[in-house]
Amino acid sequence: MELFGHEITSWIIAAFLACLMIAGWTLGWRRGKSVAAAGKVNPSTINDAILALFGLLLGFTFSMSMAKHDQRRLMLVNDSNCISDFSTCVSLLKQPHQGKLLSTIKEYLRLLLKPMTDATDKVAAAQRLDTIQHLLADMQRIVGEAIPENVAVVVPLVNTYNGLTSSHASRLATLRDRLPINIMLLLSIAGLITMMLQGQRQGETGNNLFSPSLGFILLASMVIWITLDLNEPNRGWITISKEPLERVLAGLP
Repeated sequence: MELFGHEITSWIIAAFLACLMIAGWTLGWRRGKSVAAAGKVNPSTINDAILALFGLLLGFTFSMSMAKHDQRRLMLVNDSNCISDFSTCVSLLKQPHQGKLLSTIKEYLRLLLKPMTDATDKVAAAQRLDTIQHLLADMQRIVGEAIPENVAVVVPLVNTYNGLTSSHASRLATLRDRLPINIMLLLSIAGLITMMLQGQRQGETGNNLFSPSLGFILLASMVIWITLDLNEPNRGWITISKEPLERVLAGLP
């Protein structure tokens, strides 16, 4: 699953599928020519049904990928709101706890804003996650130290800290939520079969014009490319703006 959906760039997968569909059309066209030469042509409308089914699969897969992308965007906004709420409560604390917590929050935000140089490096991703967990643990420790001296803000301080950790867990879950490989394999097989049958129909009817089929293959490949690009939260052409986090960091004293 990781190899198919994460470690290989989306446009490479889309290009490979395009080549696969072109090969399928060629094989189908040759078979259609041989069937026509043998006089065994059997007109059928099942090709239209399979083409429609492939279109539905493309649409549903794109819709699923877009929904996951939107969910990641909403989780980032929620994460920034929770950090902002927590920093507001921290600003009501006395020194030195206020300064310690604000400094830790800034470091936490800078780490969230820091782009990953290599999204496929699992070791670097694990180290980044460990650093985030250490920062959250430091916040919890400082909050515990600040409670005896700031009794009036104990409830909102603890609640906003819990909201921050919960939002982080939710956002991490959405970043790990990808399209199942079974769906992408089904889409690939459907595309191959569709173009094989289309090529066979054209071969049986003696239609040697490849440009309409090529246009369909290019369009389908572009849809698959965008679908996979939406499925890659840490890289690709379509990214989620981190402006909400940047605004929170800029607003901290």
